[in-house]
Amino acid sequence: MFEILFLGTSAAIPTPERTPSATLIRYGGRHYLVDCGEGTYQRLAQARAAGLTDAQPGVNLRQVFFTHDHLDHLLGIGGLLFSLRMANLKPRPRLSIYGGSTTLDRVRILATLIRSPEARDPGVDIEYFAVSRGVLIEDGELVISAFRTNHTARPCFGYIFEERPRRHFRPELAERLGVPAGPWRERLMAGETITLPDGEVIHPDQVLSDPVPGAKVVISGDIAFTHSLARIAQGADLLITEATFSSDQAHLAEASGHMTPAQAATIAAEAKVRLLCLTHIGDAYRGREAELLAEARAIFPNTILPSDLERITVERRAP
Repeated sequence: MFEILFLGTSAAIPTPERTPSATLIRYGGRHYLVDCGEGTYQRLAQARAAGLTDAQPGVNLRQVFFTHDHLDHLLGIGGLLFSLRMANLKPRPRLSIYGGSTTLDRVRILATLIRSPEARDPGVDIEYFAVSRGVLIEDGELVISAFRTNHTARPCFGYIFEERPRRHFRPELAERLGVPAGPWRERLMAGETITLPDGEVIHPDQVLSDPVPGAKVVISGDIAFTHSLARIAQGADLLITEATFSSDQAHLAEASGHMTPAQAATIAAEAKVRLLCLTHIGDAYRGREAELLAEARAIFPNTILPSDLERITVERRAP
């Protein structure tokens, strides 16, 4: 199961209600941060105080993924790293940072600025990973992949968080084959072939379902309208994408590499996702978010537009 906590949902300019882009994804006790806009660390502290997360940077939050090099998506990494240095945690915290080449250049500058002038030490071990298309992390049942996006001419990426397929034990088949409850079934569930006391051999394939796809979360970051996103997000349980401008300003969206709610909804419908989530809300729409939501829902009804510190869950589909 994925837990998604929206730490920042604003486009570029912070407002009293929304801070710039940051999304926290929890899976299996581990946390992954996608983008780190201004104010992310403060939002994370607010979320911890409210009991919304137990994420602690450098401890159980060790991976940060950046979609691109615009400052509204990465300026908060300076505050996060500075807070880690001031906390003086033991053991020494570690952070892995993923992004395109120009993004990592900017993050390195920020990391340099927060070092202690005396110690010239950031107080945290940082490892940088230049992102390209394909699988980045395989962590147990979770696979994290990257895909290219078309927001700017410089390297921009979206990310896919996906559970591996799983086969489910079917007790009715075991019953039919005369496999008693207990260790015999446990061994079959573990993928082991067994021999019953009467000599009959039972293989796992005889009592397990076909592979059931795991939950799939796609987060695009800033992106211009493109049907390639529908191919990438095909069948996803959750698509998190942007809606910076309403359709009456579609010309501005096109000129700046962004999307409208209607365009995002068109992609969601084409991809047959279960849920569409709109973020990166322009400050011009402060107090008018319902208009953006209505525009998307006219095309794709199962759409939400979360506030900062709103949390949702995404579970594996039933077999």
